[in-house]
Amino acid sequence: MKATILKTLKKIELDYNVKILYACESGSRAWDF
Repeated sequence: MKATILKTLKKIELDYNVKILYACESGSRAWDF
């Protein structure tokens, strides 16, 4: 799963000409709320 996430973030960087400095998983599903 980590490889998929990194690949997706890299694609976003290329598509939008931005540099993602920090990404984190958050939300109710991530923490089982």
